[in-house]
Amino acid sequence: MDASQLEALLARLKTARDAERGQRGNAEQLRLHRELVKDSPAFTPTCRRWRASS
Repeated sequence: MDASQLEALLARLKTARDAERGQRGNAEQLRLHRELVKDSPAFTPTCRRWRASS
């Protein structure tokens, strides 16, 4: 992954975080998170709840 790809990924992560708009789990945020998981699973934060249940 080169610097421009990393910058693009960081921008997508920030966009997904900012999509919360005071309402966790809204449709837009979930869509963005699903796209990130699909495209970059190694760089997607792990949900603590999932880890606790494993």
